[in-house]
This record gives sequence, C-alpha cells and structure tokens, in this order.
Amino acid sequence: MSQRKRKSFSSDFKAKVALEAIHGVKTLNEIAQEFGVHPVLLSGSFAGIALQSGGGRCDRTNEGRLEAKINRDKVFALREQGLGATDIARQMKIRRSTVYVILQEGMHDRAGKEESDG
Repeated sequence: MSQRKRKSFSSDFKAKVALEAIHGVKTLNEIAQEFGVHPVLLSGSFAGIALQSGGGRCDRTNEGRLEAKINRDKVFALREQGLGATDIARQMKIRRSTVYVILQEGMHDRAGKEESDG
C-alpha cells in the first residue's frame, strides 16, 4: 500500500491566498473553494503569512480577550455574591476561561498587596 504524499504549497501560492483573505471580500470558505484548499488551512498555516504582512483579520489571541473592556470589579463583586464562574460568564457574556483568568489575577494581586502591607 503506497502512502500519499502530503500536499505542499509554494510561498507564492500561500501569499496569494493570504492576500485574498486580507482583502475581506470573500468568506474563508469561498476562498478555500476557489484555491482548492481546506478552510482550516486558511485560519492555520496561511494565517501566519497574513499576520506577517500586516493583516489583522486572522489575529486571534488570548491577549485580546484578556485586554478587552471587561469590568473586573463586577466579576469580583459577582464572585463575592456567591456566583460561580459559569454564572458570571453567562451574566457578563464572556467566556468562562476569561472569568477564571480574572479571578486568578485578582488572587495574585491581593496576595501581593497583603505581603506589602505586612
């Protein structure tokens, strides 16, 4: 049984596809169909080229989520009321993982404050 060789794409091809994605005229599925690639590739390896060329369309990082305008004081207030992370996330319409990160940061901040006070 012979194994299929993985498809490899030239840098020119990747750049062409990435530029098409940056323009934002077509959806990723339309671009994938036009170039004969799987849509996952457009948000994966080809996205790196788009980011290097300055296109922010594929830019998805945790930092963006953490630096969003979330009222952290409200998260702490809801937690003190006895709400769990899932309920806080639903009420504030944010991801539960973001609630966990905010609460974790708050614990570190409070621990550092207590050390400096003591």
